[in-house]
Amino acid sequence: MPSNMDVIKLDPIKFLSVFPIMISGTKTSTTKDVFYGKKQSFLRFDPAFPNVDPGITAEKYKAHIVAAQHGEPNFYNLSGTSDVMITSQLSGCCLIRQNNTLAHVWPHVGDSCKCGVKGLPGESGLEVQQRLTLSHPNCKTYGKKNYQAKTAYVIGINHAGWKFYAQEQMGNRVTSAFQVLT
Repeated sequence: MPSNMDVIKLDPIKFLSVFPIMISGTKTSTTKDVFYGKKQSFLRFDPAFPNVDPGITAEKYKAHIVAAQHGEPNFYNLSGTSDVMITSQLSGCCLIRQNNTLAHVWPHVGDSCKCGVKGLPGESGLEVQQRLTLSHPNCKTYGKKNYQAKTAYVIGINHAGWKFYAQEQMGNRVTSAFQVLT
């Protein structure tokens, strides 16, 4: 029987259109084993521990995890042995792609940002995406302008080249799934 990861890699858009996902992040970008399995109505990915419903066995897969940061993009190189990339929820953040590198940038909200840095000027999710688009014209972005009032998760699959797929959600419901950062 194929694993959930085999099914995701076979047809990511079909999978993401049907099954809501939830991804926990890390403080720094890394490649490591990620546990995943059913938690309530989600397929939950967690790099720390197997956070699944009782009676469910978590599966494990080595994945690139692109961590959120504030300010300028800190591009993470998607090279090495893993053919899967995950990043935590986008709710105002922006992903920026430069070839086989990716960065996840948080906006600053008022006097502080979600990452706990205080005293920096406010910058909305739309402003982050606009700033990154202007300052990195040869890069692709996926941010608040794209997913608007929704939240989103993005996974990447390397099949002879990286392709990235977003799942947009409203509440706990999948509203769309499609390829991004092309």
